[in-house]
Amino acid sequence: MNASEKTAIIALVANLLAEHLEEEQLVAAASILTQLGTTLGFLAAQRAFDTTGRTGVGVATPSEPAQTPSFQAPTETPPSQGSAPSQRNPGSPAASSATGR
Repeated sequence: MNASEKTAIIALVANLLAEHLEEEQLVAAASILTQLGTTLGFLAAQRAFDTTGRTGVGVATPSEPAQTPSFQAPTETPPSQGSAPSQRNPGSPAASSATGR
């Protein structure tokens, strides 16, 4: 079963539950399933940690070097000419006129 088939089955089950449950029951079911998913995710992470001794990317075990995360923080681009004033410095005259102060 591929990912789209799993997604379709989950959507089908959700729609069937929504058709047959009262509002309170639907909210309770959503809450229970959310808690179940969160707990299963935690247990899977704990099991992986217990098996490998690693908590994630960038954590080194004694036998291997540390890894560098593969993501980069977004960089700010300066505002272009004629764009709205920056809201970063609310005390500036440009920000004051934009907010009506």
